[in-house]
Amino acid sequence: MSGEHPTLPRAEALAALQSYSWPGNVRQLENVVHRATVLCRDGVIRLEDVSLELGQRGGAGPLTTDLRATLNAVEQGLLERAVREHHGNLTAAGRALGIERNLLRYKLRKHGLR
Repeated sequence: MSGEHPTLPRAEALAALQSYSWPGNVRQLENVVHRATVLCRDGVIRLEDVSLELGQRGGAGPLTTDLRATLNAVEQGLLERAVREHHGNLTAAGRALGIERNLLRYKLRKHGLR
């Protein structure tokens, strides 16, 4: 699609991904990269986009995540990306997300978007 930018990892995010042992193998890596791609801003994966997934939260301590906050962040990222990729066309963005336009509008307001 024209206007799309590839998602690129910053050096520190790439180093974190490379240094992790990946006990879940390729499937775990794929899931982490997918989530980071959804959560990243401006098409750049930053350390904070992958550190929670790797249980590193700033490089220290075990993973402690608020499920509701994480789900909200993922939802917001998906909403922003769908609207951006469909150039503000809410009907097309909703269709891509598998939801009706009115539900998409509600969710955008809920997250303070638009």
